[in-house]
Amino acid sequence: MNTHRLARTTFAGRARIVERERAAFAAVENDARRAPVLDLGIGGGRTSEPLLGLTKDYVSIDYQAAMIDTCRRKFPGVRLNTVDARDPAAPRA
Repeated sequence: MNTHRLARTTFAGRARIVERERAAFAAVENDARRAPVLDLGIGGGRTSEPLLGLTKDYVSIDYQAAMIDTCRRKFPGVRLNTVDARDPAAPRA
């Protein structure tokens, strides 16, 4: 199985937010409501729903187009971009 297919199979279906993540979201909740949120490495979108609940200005990126495609089906209308965050020449949203 290739790496991209393994990533989709492993992460695309996970939906459970763990306690540490809930604590992190709670810690930034007030700031996130007043600011844009950039979600790096969205994967299958497991953390997207909680973040979308915090802000109206949400943008997400992942370097794997298949993961972005998965998220587009889950979150229509959300700004999702295929970008490698390690690339300094990456397009700006």
